[in-house]
Amino acid sequence: MAKREHRRWTRLDDEEDDLFGKNFKKSALKSPSEYVRQAILYPQIKPPPPPELVEVLKAILRENQAQGNNLNQIAFNLNASGYPIPDEFREMQKEQKNLNAEIRAALCMLTRYAR
Repeated sequence: MAKREHRRWTRLDDEEDDLFGKNFKKSALKSPSEYVRQAILYPQIKPPPPPELVEVLKAILRENQAQGNNLNQIAFNLNASGYPIPDEFREMQKEQKNLNAEIRAALCMLTRYAR
């Protein structure tokens, strides 16, 4: 964890303080300090994604990984049996890996703000 030695103080009127409190609660961050750091580091502080969405993406990722395992097992058995692996099959493996990477990137992007 970063050693934080610098402090900044500010004054807010009632309206600004109410808005700060509402936005902080919507952000679901753990502390007002974390909220201010996020505001500095990122252009917009976004509320966390619905947990259901994250769970659905995790389930899709697990299923995609299982399908990738199946493709690899089929390729292994074809190779062990002496049959050539068709180019279309190799293309399917590449597409599956790309999809897996895209799902992981989406999960990472969604959970970046929900620390």
